[in-house]
Amino acid sequence: MSNLDRQAKLGEQIDIRIAVLEDMEKGLRSSDSCPTSLTKVREWEDCELSIERIGSPSSFVKTHRAYGKKIQRIESLIKRIRKPSTRKKPSKSAAASKARREKKEAIDSLSAAANQFVMLSEKIKQLESDLVLKGATDAGYQQEIEELNERLEKVQEENRLLRKEIARLNMKLSGSKITKIGFGKGKEDENR
Repeated sequence: MSNLDRQAKLGEQIDIRIAVLEDMEKGLRSSDSCPTSLTKVREWEDCELSIERIGSPSSFVKTHRAYGKKIQRIESLIKRIRKPSTRKKPSKSAAASKARREKKEAIDSLSAAANQFVMLSEKIKQLESDLVLKGATDAGYQQEIEELNERLEKVQEENRLLRKEIARLNMKLSGSKITKIGFGKGKEDENR
């Protein structure tokens, strides 16, 4: 991994930590799992939240040229989260309502992504069969197939992320552990 890739990954991990800590501060997440120091924030790992351990202690300091201000923000958030709160927390019904709304939005997005996935899969299959039938190696078709395959991969990734979000919201609402949501047969489902 190049230094630029490492820097980008470090920035991404710092941003994720800030977002999660801000949610804790707002009462949108439980602050029970809030790290108590910058060292613990650096070593923090949570697959569900996409938080990965930051290995290099010298990269996670308040004096870092590129990320020092963000790390200072993290330290400030930790202090405020750990300090007893005097502000009113949102009611459970408001939180549940928000979670249901987020779940519905995620399901709608997943449904749209699934429909797009099916449409693109069918179009790719049709184009591939046209190529086979005509015996053509037309560069235009090949390029369109490649573009559709790229769009399909993006939709599949979006589909995976939305499924993960729906499962997270379901667990948040009901405490159950949903591991799979099926929306019909796509290219991947046929191979299983």
